[in-house]
Formats: sequence, C-alpha cells, structure tokens
Amino acid sequence: MQLSKYVTFLTALAILLPASAMAKSDNTRKVQLSTAVQVGSTQLQPGTYRVQWQGNGPAVNVEFVKNGKTVATTQGRWIEKSQVPAYDSVTTEKSSDNHDRLVEIDFHNQKQVLQIGNVHNASGL
Repeated sequence: MQLSKYVTFLTALAILLPASAMAKSDNTRKVQLSTAVQVGSTQLQPGTYRVQWQGNGPAVNVEFVKNGKTVATTQGRWIEKSQVPAYDSVTTEKSSDNHDRLVEIDFHNQKQVLQIGNVHNASGL
C-alpha cells in the first residue's frame, strides 16, 4: 500500500513538472540588441537579454533580464500583425532626447508582436 502511494506521487510529479516548465517558457524569449536602446528610464546596452512577461495579455508587464538580474521593467501589449516575421527583430524610434527607444519586438514565426512602453498610444489598439 505504501509503495502504491509513492509510485502515484512520483507519477503525478513527473507529469506536473514538465507542464510547469513549458508554461514558464511560453512567457520568456531571448532578444539580441545590436545597439543601445531606451526601455522606460533605463538605457540597455547591446547584448542578449531574456524578455519575460507576466499576464495573459493583451496588456502585460515586461522584464528585461541580463545575467540573471532584472535590468528594466515596463508595460507591453501583444498585438496581431498580418504577416509572420521570418526572424526575430526589434523596432526602435528616436525619442525627444535623441536616444533610440525600443517600441516593438517581433519574434520569429509568431504572428503576435510585443509593443513596448507607451502601449495606450500604440497603433492597432
């Protein structure tokens, strides 16, 4: 009887762990920045960042993580595009103080794109 409970527990654990790992990975992507960009009040230097978001959208809280440390947080919004991008890319625009401000992240083979920052003024809403 005791062995049966132990086997049942291990089976349930084996089923739940991969499911939770997959759920977490759905809210995380990597992005490569080739130039410095402004995210909120933070200037991100060129490099690879893990972008993770909380929420099921379309509005989400977005974190930029480098070397295991959150270096910037902002608001984001998932919007639908008509075409699926062939590769990962970022879109920037010049801010009033002449910095490149991150406004959108497109992920390879994903029809939804993540708009960053001033999402209440974003197009397509």
